[in-house]
Amino acid sequence: DRRSRPSQSASCRPPPTSTALITAGYIAAEIDASSVLADNRWPGHLIGAWLDTHGHPLMLWTRSIDPDDPAATRYLNLRGGARAGLAPYGLSDLATRGRGGAHVVLGEGVLDAHHLRVRGIANVAALGGTPTQTNLFDHLGHVGIDEVALMLGADQAGHGATCHAIDYAVPNEKCPDLTVIRLDVTIANDPDSYLHDGRLPDLHTAIDARTCAISWRTETLVRGDPGHAGRSRAAGEWLGTLSPRWSIEQDHAAVAASVNADVDATRRAFRAHYWTAATPIRAATR
Repeated sequence: DRRSRPSQSASCRPPPTSTALITAGYIAAEIDASSVLADNRWPGHLIGAWLDTHGHPLMLWTRSIDPDDPAATRYLNLRGGARAGLAPYGLSDLATRGRGGAHVVLGEGVLDAHHLRVRGIANVAALGGTPTQTNLFDHLGHVGIDEVALMLGADQAGHGATCHAIDYAVPNEKCPDLTVIRLDVTIANDPDSYLHDGRLPDLHTAIDARTCAISWRTETLVRGDPGHAGRSRAAGEWLGTLSPRWSIEQDHAAVAASVNADVDATRRAFRAHYWTAATPIRAATR
């Protein structure tokens, strides 16, 4: 009851942000240039800093703690802070704490990343609305990530985001190995909901059972075409655009198994039709 709470004296209240910044030594021009006072919707929000891989702050994000706030304004970003080209949220923290390297789980929500970390899934980074373009995966490979496990949701939006992420990743030869964490839509659409429903062991099981992204993407193409010939063709054409580094992933023969075809015959036909003499032969990474 609000009436039963003691009133907070003026001396105990935190000073306005502008006063606190000036007291800390910032001048008015610096405060204006930072845009931290440009949005009056920030009070009452959680605030976090988005860092580059060297630990330098590039942008601030806020998240409302009011469950009744509309989704469109639940997350707010610092005015003028461009998300395009940012490294995944939390990646610098993984590098500085030595948690990165072999395997990074790439999710969507920045707050989800914190929730997962405090529950023991420490190797999480988040897109936070940043676009999954080719240079993102080039950057992940450049900083020494060996495997990226995509965990972008079990609903239609998450499915589409996973497909786009794979399609952007595979043209890049420097991309880390890709896997997909299959979330069970009957349990929850996103990893944070697993936590709220007390299904953390199920989430650990899903992460441990992550599957090859090339096979997963091929299966989506197979399921997306009802015709027998069309299923093979759609998947084969996509696989045929891949470099040998990725196309060798089709050893799992998801297409052949789905249409009850001979695995070896399918592999030979695939290579004869889609690989060219100019295609360099490289060892598979997985």
